[in-house]
Amino acid sequence: MALLMAVDATIAGAISHRVRPKRMVSAAMLSMGLGIMATTLLGAHSSFLDLMPASALIGAGGGFTVPLSALDINTMPGEKASLATAIFSATREVAGLLGIIIIGVVLSTRQNMQLHAGATQTLAYLSGYRWALVAAAIVVVASGAIAFFGLPKVRGADHTNDTTVMARYTESQLTPVSF
Repeated sequence: MALLMAVDATIAGAISHRVRPKRMVSAAMLSMGLGIMATTLLGAHSSFLDLMPASALIGAGGGFTVPLSALDINTMPGEKASLATAIFSATREVAGLLGIIIIGVVLSTRQNMQLHAGATQTLAYLSGYRWALVAAAIVVVASGAIAFFGLPKVRGADHTNDTTVMARYTESQLTPVSF
């Protein structure tokens, strides 16, 4: 999965110059959602190899979401690009945290329901895990739809790349942020 993400992330910029980033990001989110949903088909006796096709879909999709951050920076005026980057990064972190919390709640709620119904610990956990993955897949696919209908219609040739944006700033204009 990580290898596919790395490969796709390196070619995503070149592809986004030919394909609208909103289409690429939407397709990437759909790929990730399908990969997450495919993992729900695995059971207690599935092997590591059984997980590979789903992981490949998730990894391939993950790498192609890279243009989203470039789109975020490039649609802002030069003096606000660093602020846009900070907001984008913070939003991504908070969304990830909320996602983990929600998935954990769905997993533990379903697991507890199954345990009270008499299921074994393993089967109860797998049931909760499946429900959590279905919820995650729905959110990811819905996010892809939101990206498709919500992102601006910018073609790759109409926006600059990250190096051009960063070239607008001298080192003295970049302010480190500490928490």
